[in-house]
Amino acid sequence: MAFKFLPLLLAIASVSGSTVTVPRRGLLAPQKRDTSTPTCFAPATKLPPPKAADVKSAVASADAYLRALAQTDEVDSVVAAIVTPDGSIYEGTYGSLRANDSALVGLTVDRDSIYRIASVTKVFTAWESYILRDRGVLGLDDKVSKYLPSFKLDTTVRQLATHMSGIPGTLPAGNMSSWPHGFDGSGNPPDNGLPFPTEADTIAAINSATLMVAPYTFPLYSDTAYGVLGLVNAAADGKVNGQYAALIKRDIFDKLGMSSSSFKAPASTERVVVSSSEPVEADYDFLNAMDGAGGQLSSLADLIKSQQVLLDPSRSGSNISPYTVREWMRPLYNFADDFFSVGHVWEIVKRKDSSGRPYQFYEKNGALNGFHTLYGLNPDSGYGIIVLMSGSNFDPHGVAWELQDIFQPAIDTYRASVLKNTYAGSYVSADGKSKTSISVRNGNLYADAFVLDEEDILVALQGPDTQPVALWPVAEDGLTFRLSFGMPGLNGAPNYGCILEMVGFDPGYARGKAIGLVQFAVEGGKKVINVPSTGGKLIFA
Repeated sequence: MAFKFLPLLLAIASVSGSTVTVPRRGLLAPQKRDTSTPTCFAPATKLPPPKAADVKSAVASADAYLRALAQTDEVDSVVAAIVTPDGSIYEGTYGSLRANDSALVGLTVDRDSIYRIASVTKVFTAWESYILRDRGVLGLDDKVSKYLPSFKLDTTVRQLATHMSGIPGTLPAGNMSSWPHGFDGSGNPPDNGLPFPTEADTIAAINSATLMVAPYTFPLYSDTAYGVLGLVNAAADGKVNGQYAALIKRDIFDKLGMSSSSFKAPASTERVVVSSSEPVEADYDFLNAMDGAGGQLSSLADLIKSQQVLLDPSRSGSNISPYTVREWMRPLYNFADDFFSVGHVWEIVKRKDSSGRPYQFYEKNGALNGFHTLYGLNPDSGYGIIVLMSGSNFDPHGVAWELQDIFQPAIDTYRASVLKNTYAGSYVSADGKSKTSISVRNGNLYADAFVLDEEDILVALQGPDTQPVALWPVAEDGLTFRLSFGMPGLNGAPNYGCILEMVGFDPGYARGKAIGLVQFAVEGGKKVINVPSTGGKLIFA
């Protein structure tokens, strides 16, 4: 119906020059309803990343925050970074490398110190699944049993990766013999009294277990499922004798230069972080069955390299395509709190930038008893956050939240300045018959006027009471945009938000080009806007 309705609205608006009247809803419509109109912000424009000098005040504030955090009793050490495609614009490293040994407590952590990253491991397990999918040896909707014949459930690879399998999260389960008078036997091996399981033990436990919920009901966290995903990856590859650690080393660690990352503590331990609360965790061997769930060790320096690739997968040396990263960075299930979503490994929280523009922060948290970690990305603003802590502080999410509060405003200010300097201003054709005015508001680009060959396009579409039209980026080059006209006559109506932008984004073509397409360029030292639908060129005035 929308495809028939849109041309009708455009035709009426063009002929009459007035705003289309929106028909009243039927008599059975509820008398009381939400009439708010959520602001529809255009997707963020890809811009050159900021340098440390561009966020200088935030760097000082972050240092003060982390220095104070490292002095609390619950934190042995903390290392953190704010990462862009070009590398880190901030790194803070504070605290003790060997908090379990009073003789060595003076040794301090740095960017090369090696931490247990716990469930942040799952980021790389999911990453490997996409590498294998793109290589053609793994199907995300294949049954697990295709790769692990002893696996008896109808679970798919995608269900494992998105916590949608319903498989209990802590198998093989311990015996909570003192329940309800105590919690002994709860949690994962080895905390539940059982050793890290073998592959056979893990699959046998799953085959005999009752699912928490039916697959695709809603996501429930499962370390067990991610351990199996690691086994599936290794089996699908077929060249590493089923060993997950060897697969990740070949496809990710070696490819990206992550030389300090592994699944067993190195023989030379002078850079390995040891916590005061659980020193034994530094030496854990998760075994092949659970390496994919939480067995990885990494340094801040190594994780920075990985985030540079996810923030710019087109960079030299990348092992994943921009297409695949765009596919990966998507919510798959929204919880009923208007805040939290789940993706393919990601724990996604909704936040707002300085302009009130919502963004989604894609994070993965990790927790052992003595290590607490976070690996997060803000694709819209083009930066990531890494937090690695040792000690008993269990809240890396809270630390990352504080760092976002510190850095997001500074990055917003930088982005607004770049948008203004790169795009904003008045542009006029050589014959004076076409012109536009581009402005920056709330972190978005807008066309406040758009006249082509003496035709006022905004008046033609909106009537005399025109509103600025947002420019939506439609290519990775940061130069190609479309004016998003929405649906004339309905724009601004309650209860629509971005629905009208999506439905009305492609109203028509002239000379084989979209009528809203504009392309920024610099020619002869001057900023210009090319308008392919007319073949015209507007020059910065």
